[in-house]
Amino acid sequence: MDRLTAFDAGFLEAEDADRHASLAVGAISVLEGPAPAFDDIVAAFSDRILQVPRLRQVVRRQPFDLSAPEWVEDPHLDLAHHIHRAALPHPGDDETLFRFAAEAMEPRLDRDRPLWQCWVIEGLAGNRWAMLMKVHHCIADGIATMRMLTGLSDSGGGETYVDAVRATRNGDGPRREPSGPTLNPLTWARAMWTTASAVTATAAVTVEGTVEIVDGLIRGGRQSSLHGPVTAMRRYSAVTVPLAD
Repeated sequence: MDRLTAFDAGFLEAEDADRHASLAVGAISVLEGPAPAFDDIVAAFSDRILQVPRLRQVVRRQPFDLSAPEWVEDPHLDLAHHIHRAALPHPGDDETLFRFAAEAMEPRLDRDRPLWQCWVIEGLAGNRWAMLMKVHHCIADGIATMRMLTGLSDSGGGETYVDAVRATRNGDGPRREPSGPTLNPLTWARAMWTTASAVTATAAVTVEGTVEIVDGLIRGGRQSSLHGPVTAMRRYSAVTVPLAD
């Protein structure tokens, strides 16, 4: 039985606690040249996507939340619900792509299906096309999402800059899953989901990290435009950085 960690289950609780929250992460890959035929892309992606277990599975909660949710195979997996085709309106510049990405990231992912979506985006200026991968945070973080995109590409199993970025992070080893009944954060007070999930996950690794997180929660962060209530609307932007940097 493959259960969610307390920390990953906390991301699901975050959405349940705030109707405006959407705990999905995404990544865009922009490619040169005309886009291949959509049916060819779907056929090529199917085998590679199905090699990632989490992209074939759905989250199943336990009765009365007596134990952590578990991952189970979706017997009715239909890639037509996950892989979509889109075309940008003229002029198809980066700002148009950014607006599309923001709108695609706004809706929550359907809990009754595997928690991911992929868009093949045509109509970019400069003879380009793009892929947008949207994955729930309980499956993967931003770096893991980038690894999924590179894995869907030809020669995606090779070393990439994503490996170098991930190598700088702690906790890159296998994650320990609860093997039986546990103090599931889904049963805790919703207002305390951040503290519960963060402290539970960190305390298993190091006391120092727990102290740092608790201290941060008590003191709070510096004031910024990112603080305060949120709505369901999202914005996407990007900057260009030399690969050598």
